Amino acid sequence: MAGEELLVFWIMAAIFGISSIMFSLLSFRSGADEFLSFVDIIVAFVTTISYVLMALGFLTVTSIFGEPIYWSRWLFYMASCSLLTVSVAVVLRHTQPVALAKIPILTMLVMFCGFLAAFITGIERWWFFAFSSIAYIALLITLFKGVPREGMNSQLMWFIIIFWSLFPLVFLLAPTGFGLITTFIAAILYAALDVITKLIYGLIILFRVKKA
Repeated sequence: MAGEELLVFWIMAAIFGISSIMFSLLSFRSGADEFLSFVDIIVAFVTTISYVLMALGFLTVTSIFGEPIYWSRWLFYMASCSLLTVSVAVVLRHTQPVALAKIPILTMLVMFCGFLAAFITGIERWWFFAFSSIAYIALLITLFKGVPREGMNSQLMWFIIIFWSLFPLVFLLAPTGFGLITTFIAAILYAALDVITKLIYGLIILFRVKKA
């Protein structure tokens, strides 16, 4: 099993571990939104656990290209990303109970199908990648349907569409898909996207959204 990516996992575990402490301290800041602060803390903490588990080299399968696949990543995404999407819904001021219920459910479907697509190394994985993609499109539609596309809403919409959509692209390029990049390169790309979509997003939201 290739091991270069393990160093990336340990570094990211440290970054997100420190970030969970940082978000905890920032939650005491005057005007900080209690729910959004809580989401940032839990997302950072859950991501720390995910990276530690991957750094220990547990729960992997071998791709058809001979590279390891750390499929547990998507199971932890079920928790962290479901919280993130609810956080986005709150920032966008979704008020309808149906939408607020659909958003985390669709997120979990996206990640669970992603887990199956990563765990199954045969051609059948493409069925689950397709299911995940369909759920992802439905998630985006639910998130932004009826939301005014101006100001911060517009910025957040494009932030999500651009950076969240890079995850399935890395999936396709990595050994989970067509094997055009190694597990090590994929680990670096996923790490960069995690920092952008979790840490940077969390900081932006904390300092731009005041307590209601």
